[in-house]
Amino acid sequence: RQRGRLGASSYLVMPSMDWRGLVRCYLLRDAAGPLDPAGSWLPASASASFHFVLGGSSTYASSGQLRAYGPEAFVAGPSSHAVATHSTSPLSTVSVVLWPGVLHHFGLLNTSALADESVTAHSAGLPGLGWLVERMAHAGPEAAVRALEDGLRALLRRHEGRRLSPSFHVADAGRLVALLREEGPRAAAAHAGISLRQFQRRFQLQFGTTPKECQRLARFDRFLVLARTRGVVRGQLADLALELGYYDQSHLHNEFKRFAGFTPLALPRYASGSAPGAWVFRATGPVIRPF
Repeated sequence: RQRGRLGASSYLVMPSMDWRGLVRCYLLRDAAGPLDPAGSWLPASASASFHFVLGGSSTYASSGQLRAYGPEAFVAGPSSHAVATHSTSPLSTVSVVLWPGVLHHFGLLNTSALADESVTAHSAGLPGLGWLVERMAHAGPEAAVRALEDGLRALLRRHEGRRLSPSFHVADAGRLVALLREEGPRAAAAHAGISLRQFQRRFQLQFGTTPKECQRLARFDRFLVLARTRGVVRGQLADLALELGYYDQSHLHNEFKRFAGFTPLALPRYASGSAPGAWVFRATGPVIRPF
């Protein structure tokens, strides 16, 4: 495993076993050299996340414009489109990417209020995230993750009494998202045992996106999985589009560009770069690994 301070590198880190129901992965990034003056894209996602800017600054252009100066902690809700970012160097950040539908565990009762938004942790009602910035500022990757998980555990305990009673439990959330991707909102509502209207209302409150939007994002995620295993070949995109439930290749192209910020054929080049959102386009592993 990699040790020491982060240095000019980035790490994708899988959470420890007791966190894997809530946390998808951790991202640790330290860019000491020049950054792309044209900026980069953060892809759309059904996941909410916590971001810790330890040094440097980033601008996120979503529904408004958030200038994120370090040291500071931020909360980002699910996003329905790619978000342009511009960063200054040296930039040091740590991010916690959550699984869809679990933000209420940390005391945020209405995930839909954060859809397509990034706000400071204090503004979101989670000032306890702020003290983690100092603890992680001079730590190596493993020490930073240990401090992060200790802090998140304390946050869960602090908000235990005010958690929303979820309509959909963590263990069933993944199955619902898979049903949405493969069969649509009606099948997912039937699986949940409630009417379509009730399902739409409860789902948006907990997940922060409508079931239809989540279906589109889940289809986008599935395309990324297949693209990693099969590669992106111009002549095969039409067949892949039909396999995933898109109307045709043009539908896939337009959806992908909305969610990623670039076209499917640019995926291999973007995945090999160092932009902050590029982790989405790479396979993950069980231990700390540089990318």
